[in-house]
Amino acid sequence: PTPVVTEDGATDHQVIDKIIDECRHGHGRQYLMHWVGFPPEHDKWLPRLELDECEALDMWEARNVAAG
Repeated sequence: PTPVVTEDGATDHQVIDKIIDECRHGHGRQYLMHWVGFPPEHDKWLPRLELDECEALDMWEARNVAAG
């Protein structure tokens, strides 16, 4: 999986396991990320803009479109 690059340009080398929730934030969306090898207290909300080429986001969107 591709590392996440944050707004400040830093590369986050934690690997996303899956997205576990989604919410509206202002005019955009944020996604609650669960990281490989980390307990749930390390889950983190990330804005859509920080998730380019994110396999977990592609899977989340495909699952939610199929669900209705």
